[in-house]
This record gives sequence, C-alpha cells and structure tokens, in this order.
Amino acid sequence: MPEFLTTNKIIYNLEKIIQESKNEITLVSPFLRLSQNIFNRLSEADAQGKTINFVYGKKEITNDQKELVGRLKNTNLFYSEKLHAKCYFNESVAILTSMNLYEFSERDNLEMGFLVECTSDAILYSEIVNEVRTIVKNGKKLKESNKNSYLINKTLSEQFYDYFSKKYPNNGLYFQPAPGPIDNVILVIKINESPYFHISLNLDHRIEIDTRVYNKRMIEKLFLEFNRDEFKINYRFFWDTYKDMLTIYKSIAMRDAWNSLDLATQFDYFAEALFLLVKELKRAYAKVKEKEEQSS
Repeated sequence: MPEFLTTNKIIYNLEKIIQESKNEITLVSPFLRLSQNIFNRLSEADAQGKTINFVYGKKEITNDQKELVGRLKNTNLFYSEKLHAKCYFNESVAILTSMNLYEFSERDNLEMGFLVECTSDAILYSEIVNEVRTIVKNGKKLKESNKNSYLINKTLSEQFYDYFSKKYPNNGLYFQPAPGPIDNVILVIKINESPYFHISLNLDHRIEIDTRVYNKRMIEKLFLEFNRDEFKINYRFFWDTYKDMLTIYKSIAMRDAWNSLDLATQFDYFAEALFLLVKELKRAYAKVKEKEEQSS
C-alpha cells in the first residue's frame, strides 16, 4: 500500500531514491531547477556511472541550469511542453508528489506525496513509470547520453514477455513489467475467478509465488494435487508445505553456466519453467474442482 509523505519525508525519500538506485534515476518536474542539495546527490550518482533522466516542461531550461546539468556526464534530457506532473523514481521506488525540484519547494512550501514500492505496489509503480515513458516518447529528446535507458527502449522484462508470448501463444497471462536492472517480470495467472495468482520472475534468479496471500483452503488442496516431477530434472523446485512460497530455481549446473549463456538461451530456460508452472497450476486446479464436484 502506498505511504503518505509530508514535505520532510518527500525530501528524505528523494535523497534515498538517488542514493540507493542501482543504475538509473528519473526526475520528472515541469521546472528543471536543481537545489544545491539535490545536485550534490546527483553528482555522487553520476560519478558512480548511474544514468540520470531529466523530464521537464513549461519553460526552457535556463543558462545556469544548463551549466549545472552539463556537469553531469550520464544524463538524458527530455522536454514535454504540457508537463505539469512531478514524480521521482529509481528501479524499485517511486514518489508521486506536488513538490518541484527547486530550492523554494524544499524551504518554504508545504508539500504532499505518496511513496510507491515496486514490490508491494507493482502494478501502480509500473503505471507511473509507463506514463513517464509515454511522455518521453511524445516529447523532445534534447540529450541522450545513455540510449539503453528503460525510458527509451524495451525493458528486459518486456523483451522476455515478447519471447514467451511468441513461443507460447495464447498463454492467458496478464503481464506487468518492473523496469530497471533488477528487472523483475510481474505476471498474474488466472486459474479461477478470484483471487489471481501473482508470480514474480527474476530473470537472474528464480520464479516465485507467494501462496500465503491466496485462499488457504484452496492452497492446501493445490499443494496436495500439484505434480513436481516435471521440474526435477532441469530445475530446483521448493514447495515444502502449503504455507511456504512456491519457488523454482535454476539447477546447479545451469546456475554455474548462467553467465556464459546468451540472452535467448536464458529466456528459453525460464520461459519453459513458466509454461510448465502455469500448465500444472491449471491442471491441479481443475482436478481439485473435479473432486469437489464429485463429493458434493
């Protein structure tokens, strides 16, 4: 659930977004005027090789701000004339707020905002990021130091889903990507009317379902019905009790060879695991429902 922020918390979390980013920071504000404090934080991030995306509008950037932004080497600069939104995010956290970047907002204004986390609010977080991507797509690109930015190109998770959908068409999955170097693929699998299964796929590590949020009675039955045999040869499968997370890891041999594999091979490996998982969840659910009907 999003966290409500007042002025001081906005400033605190904005600094954290800059400092704790892995590879990329995006700052969206109609007025590109950096406070000294924010510029100092961005300079540190820039020195670490992190990409900084500025999306601004309303007024052209002033000469003094051009000089300031020009000191940062790893920047992308985008302009949208009608922009009035303010939001700031890295790969895992976003702030949607009334606060501009410039000094006056930090010192004199009373601001409000919301903190949205990619893990707990995945769909909302992705909607924020995707809206910024739309703004960037329809605006002007004034400077591109890093053309690999997820604001410009498809994320790794989007590339994976394109691959998965081509290999397994009509898969019936609802897809929501989380951008950035962590690049989790958030998938929702509908095996009955409500609730849905939420599957998190980390392309470097594992496929995971948090079964604890699902209907307890149904999970107990699915746990007993689920066939693990298809995963034993090529994957490490863990679902020890119905209360545990259902997790599929790479095999030991695949884990050791992973970094030497090309992207298509990595995609193919996890796409097969995901296909088998969806197929087995649907089969197990159908079997449970069949037994319920027979006993009624």
